[in-house]
Amino acid sequence: MSSDGDSILYPTIGFGVGIYLFFKGFKEFRNYRLMADTPVVPIRSIAMGRIEIYGTARGDVQVVSPVSHTSCYWYKVQIEKETKDSKGRKGWSSYATDINGVPFDLEDATGKVRVNPTNAELDLIQQCKDERYGDTYIERVGAGTAVPHFVGAAPAEPEEAARATVESRELAPEEARQEMENLRRQMRLDRRAQQSASPGVIASFIRTVTTGGSSGRFRLTEYCVIPGQKYHVSGTCAENPSPRGEEDRNIICKGENEPFFHISWRTEEEDEKRYRRRAFGFIFGGGALSVVCLGILLSNFDLF
Repeated sequence: MSSDGDSILYPTIGFGVGIYLFFKGFKEFRNYRLMADTPVVPIRSIAMGRIEIYGTARGDVQVVSPVSHTSCYWYKVQIEKETKDSKGRKGWSSYATDINGVPFDLEDATGKVRVNPTNAELDLIQQCKDERYGDTYIERVGAGTAVPHFVGAAPAEPEEAARATVESRELAPEEARQEMENLRRQMRLDRRAQQSASPGVIASFIRTVTTGGSSGRFRLTEYCVIPGQKYHVSGTCAENPSPRGEEDRNIICKGENEPFFHISWRTEEEDEKRYRRRAFGFIFGGGALSVVCLGILLSNFDLF
């Protein structure tokens, strides 16, 4: 491409990126205002609708993260592929993301509530970073067929864990049967939730083809929801479709009318500051970029 073409193309791209970042900043500012206007409440006091809670991750069923092999409830693995430009310089480009796991409970001093992390915006501590050549796991992620492995790697283990939980409560036979049925129903919903978090097979296949498949060198960055750690959750409280008992009537998920759903290892105050900084950074940075690029375009056309 000629230098004249470059002098128009790059400022045009920069102008478009600046406009995108500018409006993204207002979306981030809206999320910040939602978080700032919604106080953290005790779990026992939550009501239907938008809520914010802070507590410890608990749960009977766990999965093994695919990179660090950590026992967790939910994980996110960002996969980047090594690339080279026309001058032979190496870099990394986004290849695929694997988000999977099982719903878990968030517990504080007043009680606990189920959390379904599907489609949540995750802000988690980095568990590990690894570089490797293409393998079967990367192939499955690229094809959209990657699934989590339960702790113990035995498909029946969640069922056995549920049965042990029921037996430990020493319930009457009829109550134990009903409780076991509720747990089975919840596990079916959990599997459905983690499957829906995976990308479509056709879209993933197209991405795999266009990015050159799973051959080459990759960088994998993993983030996990760890048992026993505290998390700040900002989302929607809805009716649990499969309660495990009288105290399990609610579930925290992504709302239909309020799509903002955030799970973070930070405190409420830290999250508010983070969203405020991001919002102002996108608004002023995007606005400045679009103005500069527009000025270059006008100058190239002798209009400025």
